[in-house]
Amino acid sequence: MVVINRNRKTALAVRRTSCAVLMIVMRSGKLTTSYVKHQEFQNEWHEIDDSLDHALSIFAEHAEKNGATLSAQNALKKLAKEQETASLRLF
Repeated sequence: MVVINRNRKTALAVRRTSCAVLMIVMRSGKLTTSYVKHQEFQNEWHEIDDSLDHALSIFAEHAEKNGATLSAQNALKKLAKEQETASLRLF
């Protein structure tokens, strides 16, 4: 899910656990992952109408140019693979 906060920071909500949401966000120009508690996620972040494929390509390009933590790289790869698998199931 592509989300944005009131400061216009865009992030990818990757996975939800029982108490938090795993997100890929930009910190100091570099992509990283962070867990945000459900209440904070619901209060601070809102889904935007942008395709996940488009956002994934932008985040991957940013990671290639500016760097990303290993956890962010792995999350992007896993999300891209899930998207590819989902689109293949349509056909």
